[in-house]
Amino acid sequence: MKDYTLFEEIKYINTLLSRRSIEKNFLKLDRQLTRVNAFIIKYLVENNDKQIFQKDIEEKFGITKSTASSVLKLMEEKQLIERKSLPNDGRFKQLLPTQKAVDIHNSIKQTILEDENLFFNNFSNEELTSFKILLKKLKDNIKNIKEKEETDI
Repeated sequence: MKDYTLFEEIKYINTLLSRRSIEKNFLKLDRQLTRVNAFIIKYLVENNDKQIFQKDIEEKFGITKSTASSVLKLMEEKQLIERKSLPNDGRFKQLLPTQKAVDIHNSIKQTILEDENLFFNNFSNEELTSFKILLKKLKDNIKNIKEKEETDI
């Protein structure tokens, strides 16, 4: 039996989780829904106390202006978002999730909670706590390396 690297194992788990998410969420809810749509919906719903514009989406998701424009236009056509002009400046269009998007977000969130219970059902509380700590350390290490590399350039 081959001994896989940690990187390979993490990538494999990510693939399994992505497939399950697609099968359980996107295909069930709306065949036209993409993962990018779901991430944007999540961002808009969870930040509904802020005014969010296309530029915020570009920065948050690291996408170009043209890509953001295309994705948001399609999301508007799918009735997932609406653009609302600001009363003091019509040039800026605030992005708002529709009720359809909020319902999708709530359904995905519920499915994720159900899946977490299934995936971690044989983990003790101590193991879960340790696992979360280790994941945070890994994430912080990756971020720190990236920041260091960017400052070295």
